Amino acid sequence: MQRFLAFLALAALTGCASGGMNEAACSTADWHAVGYEDGAAGKDISAFTAHRTACADHGVVANLESYRAGRDEGLLLFCRPANGYNLGSLGISYRGACPADLEKGFAAAYSDGYGLYQRQAALDGLTNRLERKRSRAKAVERLMAEKTAGLASGSLTPEDIANTAVEIKQLAEEQAQLASDIKRLKREQAKADEDYRIYEAHLAGRASWASRE
Repeated sequence: MQRFLAFLALAALTGCASGGMNEAACSTADWHAVGYEDGAAGKDISAFTAHRTACADHGVVANLESYRAGRDEGLLLFCRPANGYNLGSLGISYRGACPADLEKGFAAAYSDGYGLYQRQAALDGLTNRLERKRSRAKAVERLMAEKTAGLASGSLTPEDIANTAVEIKQLAEEQAQLASDIKRLKREQAKADEDYRIYEAHLAGRASWASRE
């Protein structure tokens, strides 16, 4: 259920379901149901303006009272703390759709989930950077071996020997820098992983809603 709500919210917040009602949809619209769907997806009330404008182009008048009643019911589903946590942990933006009486719990849960998302993103970023450095280090090692074999072959001209020697020196310098970068990134990765695990344990220890369904 929480992932389904997250999907609805993602669609809403990226505009996938906003203001796109065609003539047939407008003509047969159950405005209470439309409001409920928008509320369950975490859309703010401005979504109604988009619907009203689209349907006005087709000569259909949108029912605000019915829409608002449905949206309020949908928000009861969307604004649960568990859903706020799930949205935050997925990195989905929240735009303040929840009413004041539901906002506090939802926002606190969302903040906790988003904190987990940020830590995961930081860890993933370091892991990706480390893998790129390691990949480059392997490529440099192969190039150095090839250049060294070329020098030993005896088939190079004096000019080629000089150029190759310079290239080997540059590769050796890059290799040393890569080794330093890899060592640093491994430390940062370990620290980020520890931070993630501590934060995750902290959430699990104090919030029953912090588990994904």
